[in-house]
Amino acid sequence: RALGSLAHRNAALPINEFINRSLYGEAAGDQEAPAPVENDEELAESSMAVGQRRDALFRAVFELYVIAPQLVSRVVPHLHADLLCKDPLRRRAVTFLVGRLLAHCPAGHVAGVGQEPLIERHPLLFDRHLERVEDPDEGVRLSAWDGAKELLAATAAAADAEIEVGPALRAAAERIAQRLVERSLDPSEEVRLKVVVVAGEVAG
Repeated sequence: RALGSLAHRNAALPINEFINRSLYGEAAGDQEAPAPVENDEELAESSMAVGQRRDALFRAVFELYVIAPQLVSRVVPHLHADLLCKDPLRRRAVTFLVGRLLAHCPAGHVAGVGQEPLIERHPLLFDRHLERVEDPDEGVRLSAWDGAKELLAATAAAADAEIEVGPALRAAAERIAQRLVERSLDPSEEVRLKVVVVAGEVAG
Protein backbone atom coordinates (compact mmCIF):
# COMPACT_ATOMS: atom_id res chain seq x y z
CA ARG A 1 0.00 0.00 0.00
CA ALA A 2 2.83 2.39 0.90
CA LEU A 3 4.67 1.70 -2.36
CA GLY A 4 1.47 2.09 -4.31
CA SER A 5 0.99 5.57 -2.87
CA LEU A 6 4.55 6.46 -3.90
CA ALA A 7 3.54 6.12 -7.55
CA HIS A 8 1.39 9.22 -7.06
CA ARG A 9 4.00 11.20 -5.08
CA ASN A 10 6.72 11.75 -7.69
CA ALA A 11 8.59 8.65 -6.47
CA ALA A 12 8.00 6.65 -9.63
CA LEU A 13 10.73 8.47 -11.58
CA PRO A 14 13.63 7.82 -9.16
CA ILE A 15 12.53 4.18 -8.75
CA ASN A 16 12.48 3.73 -12.52
CA GLU A 17 15.87 5.40 -12.85
CA PHE A 18 17.40 3.26 -10.12
CA ILE A 19 16.22 0.00 -11.70
CA ASN A 20 17.26 1.07 -15.19
CA ARG A 21 20.67 2.12 -13.93
CA SER A 22 21.07 -1.16 -12.05
CA LEU A 23 20.02 -3.33 -15.00
CA TYR A 24 21.24 -1.33 -17.97
CA GLY A 25 23.62 1.30 -16.64
CA GLU A 26 26.72 -0.66 -17.62
CA ALA A 27 25.58 -0.80 -21.24
CA ALA A 28 25.02 2.96 -21.13
CA GLY A 29 28.55 3.46 -19.88
CA ASP A 30 27.75 5.09 -16.55
CA GLN A 31 28.87 2.28 -14.27
CA GLU A 32 32.39 1.53 -13.18
CA ALA A 33 34.12 -1.33 -14.94
CA PRO A 34 34.15 -4.54 -12.91
CA ALA A 35 37.37 -5.48 -11.16
CA PRO A 36 39.51 -7.96 -13.13
CA VAL A 37 39.31 -11.58 -12.04
CA GLU A 38 42.38 -13.67 -11.37
CA ASN A 39 41.23 -17.16 -12.36
CA ASP A 40 38.37 -19.29 -13.65
CA GLU A 41 37.00 -19.88 -10.15
CA GLU A 42 36.77 -16.15 -9.47
CA LEU A 43 35.20 -15.62 -12.89
CA ALA A 44 32.54 -18.24 -12.14
CA GLU A 45 31.79 -16.69 -8.75
CA SER A 46 31.59 -13.23 -10.31
CA SER A 47 29.20 -14.46 -13.02
CA MET A 48 27.03 -16.16 -10.40
CA ALA A 49 26.85 -12.99 -8.33
CA VAL A 50 25.86 -10.96 -11.39
CA GLY A 51 23.17 -13.49 -12.26
CA GLN A 52 21.75 -13.51 -8.75
CA ARG A 53 21.64 -9.72 -8.67
CA ARG A 54 19.96 -9.62 -12.07
CA ASP A 55 17.35 -12.19 -11.07
CA ALA A 56 16.62 -10.28 -7.86
CA LEU A 57 16.10 -7.09 -9.84
CA PHE A 58 13.79 -8.83 -12.30
CA ARG A 59 11.73 -10.18 -9.39
CA ALA A 60 11.55 -6.66 -7.99
CA VAL A 61 10.35 -5.35 -11.36
CA PHE A 62 7.43 -7.78 -11.34
CA GLU A 63 6.53 -7.09 -7.71
CA LEU A 64 6.62 -3.33 -8.29
CA TYR A 65 4.53 -3.71 -11.43
CA VAL A 66 1.87 -5.60 -9.49
CA ILE A 67 1.82 -2.84 -6.85
CA ALA A 68 1.72 0.03 -9.35
CA PRO A 69 2.74 -0.24 -13.03
CA GLN A 70 3.98 3.35 -12.99
CA LEU A 71 6.84 2.29 -10.72
CA VAL A 72 8.48 0.41 -13.60
CA SER A 73 6.89 2.07 -16.64
CA ARG A 74 10.28 3.28 -17.89
CA VAL A 75 11.84 -0.15 -17.43
CA VAL A 76 9.40 -1.91 -19.74
CA PRO A 77 10.72 -0.41 -23.03
CA HIS A 78 14.18 -1.84 -22.29
CA LEU A 79 12.72 -5.35 -22.08
CA HIS A 80 12.08 -5.37 -25.84
CA ALA A 81 15.81 -5.34 -26.61
CA ASP A 82 16.69 -7.48 -23.59
CA LEU A 83 14.67 -10.37 -25.03
CA LEU A 84 17.27 -10.48 -27.81
CA CYS A 85 20.40 -10.12 -25.68
CA LYS A 86 23.33 -12.42 -26.49
CA ASP A 87 23.55 -14.00 -23.02
CA PRO A 88 21.21 -17.05 -22.97
CA LEU A 89 20.95 -17.00 -19.17
CA ARG A 90 19.82 -13.40 -19.23
CA ARG A 91 17.39 -14.16 -22.08
CA ARG A 92 15.89 -16.95 -19.97
CA ALA A 93 15.42 -14.62 -17.02
CA VAL A 94 13.94 -11.74 -19.00
CA THR A 95 11.69 -14.08 -21.00
CA PHE A 96 10.32 -15.47 -17.74
CA LEU A 97 9.78 -11.95 -16.39
CA VAL A 98 8.04 -10.67 -19.51
CA GLY A 99 5.75 -13.70 -19.55
CA ARG A 100 4.64 -12.95 -15.98
CA LEU A 101 4.16 -9.25 -16.75
CA LEU A 102 2.06 -9.96 -19.84
CA ALA A 103 -0.14 -12.43 -17.97
CA HIS A 104 -0.82 -10.11 -15.04
CA CYS A 105 -4.19 -8.38 -15.05
CA PRO A 106 -4.09 -5.32 -12.76
CA ALA A 107 -6.68 -5.27 -10.00
CA GLY A 108 -9.73 -3.26 -10.90
CA HIS A 109 -9.44 -3.74 -14.65
CA VAL A 110 -12.95 -4.90 -15.45
CA ALA A 111 -14.68 -4.17 -18.75
CA GLY A 112 -12.14 -1.50 -19.66
CA VAL A 113 -12.15 0.22 -16.28
CA GLY A 114 -8.85 0.73 -14.46
CA GLN A 115 -5.24 0.13 -15.50
CA GLU A 116 -5.00 -1.78 -18.79
CA PRO A 117 -2.98 -5.02 -18.83
CA LEU A 118 0.53 -4.62 -20.23
CA ILE A 119 -0.29 -6.63 -23.34
CA GLU A 120 -2.93 -4.09 -24.34
CA ARG A 121 -0.51 -1.17 -23.97
CA HIS A 122 2.59 -2.89 -25.38
CA PRO A 123 1.42 -5.49 -27.94
CA LEU A 124 4.86 -5.49 -29.61
CA LEU A 125 6.36 -6.79 -26.38
CA PHE A 126 4.15 -9.85 -26.72
CA ASP A 127 5.34 -10.30 -30.33
CA ARG A 128 8.94 -10.27 -29.19
CA HIS A 129 8.17 -12.67 -26.32
CA LEU A 130 6.34 -15.14 -28.56
CA GLU A 131 9.35 -15.23 -30.87
CA ARG A 132 11.32 -16.79 -28.01
CA VAL A 133 9.51 -20.12 -28.55
CA GLU A 134 11.96 -20.50 -31.46
CA ASP A 135 15.02 -19.31 -29.53
CA PRO A 136 18.23 -21.32 -30.11
CA ASP A 137 18.49 -21.90 -26.36
CA GLU A 138 16.28 -24.64 -24.94
CA GLY A 139 15.94 -22.91 -21.58
CA VAL A 140 14.68 -19.74 -23.24
CA ARG A 141 12.06 -21.72 -25.17
CA LEU A 142 10.90 -23.35 -21.95
CA SER A 143 10.63 -19.94 -20.27
CA ALA A 144 8.63 -18.64 -23.23
CA TRP A 145 6.14 -21.51 -22.92
CA ASP A 146 5.86 -20.92 -19.17
CA GLY A 147 4.84 -17.35 -19.95
CA ALA A 148 2.44 -18.42 -22.67
CA LYS A 149 0.81 -20.85 -20.23
CA GLU A 150 0.30 -18.09 -17.67
CA LEU A 151 -1.19 -15.80 -20.30
CA LEU A 152 -3.62 -18.47 -21.47
CA ALA A 153 -4.55 -19.19 -17.87
CA ALA A 154 -5.24 -15.49 -17.29
CA THR A 155 -7.46 -15.39 -20.37
CA ALA A 156 -9.38 -18.45 -19.21
CA ALA A 157 -9.78 -17.04 -15.69
CA ALA A 158 -11.17 -13.79 -17.11
CA ALA A 159 -13.65 -15.75 -19.21
CA ASP A 160 -14.75 -17.81 -16.21
CA ALA A 161 -15.30 -14.62 -14.21
CA GLU A 162 -17.18 -13.09 -17.16
CA ILE A 163 -14.61 -10.30 -17.40
CA GLU A 164 -14.25 -8.72 -20.81
CA VAL A 165 -10.71 -8.93 -22.14
CA GLY A 166 -9.11 -6.57 -24.62
CA PRO A 167 -8.49 -7.33 -28.30
CA ALA A 168 -4.74 -7.73 -27.86
CA LEU A 169 -5.19 -10.40 -25.19
CA ARG A 170 -7.73 -12.28 -27.29
CA ALA A 171 -5.46 -12.16 -30.32
CA ALA A 172 -2.48 -13.30 -28.22
CA ALA A 173 -4.37 -16.35 -26.97
CA GLU A 174 -5.25 -17.32 -30.54
CA ARG A 175 -1.65 -16.91 -31.70
CA ILE A 176 -0.36 -19.02 -28.82
CA ALA A 177 -2.82 -21.77 -29.70
CA GLN A 178 -1.47 -21.76 -33.26
CA ARG A 179 2.11 -21.95 -32.04
CA LEU A 180 1.25 -24.94 -29.85
CA VAL A 181 0.58 -26.92 -33.01
CA GLU A 182 3.69 -25.66 -34.79
CA ARG A 183 6.10 -26.24 -31.89
CA SER A 184 4.94 -29.76 -31.15
CA LEU A 185 7.89 -30.76 -33.35
CA ASP A 186 10.50 -28.85 -31.33
CA PRO A 187 13.91 -30.58 -31.49
CA SER A 188 14.04 -30.75 -27.68
CA GLU A 189 12.06 -33.52 -26.00
CA GLU A 190 11.68 -31.40 -22.86
CA VAL A 191 10.21 -28.54 -24.85
CA ARG A 192 7.87 -30.90 -26.70
CA LEU A 193 6.65 -32.22 -23.37
CA LYS A 194 6.13 -28.65 -22.15
CA VAL A 195 4.08 -27.89 -25.26
CA VAL A 196 1.92 -30.95 -24.61
CA VAL A 197 1.42 -29.92 -20.97
CA VAL A 198 0.44 -26.39 -21.97
CA ALA A 199 -1.96 -27.72 -24.63
CA GLY A 200 -3.49 -30.10 -22.08
CA GLU A 201 -4.03 -27.34 -19.54
CA VAL A 202 -5.58 -25.11 -22.18
CA ALA A 203 -7.91 -27.88 -23.32
CA GLY A 204 -8.82 -28.61 -19.70
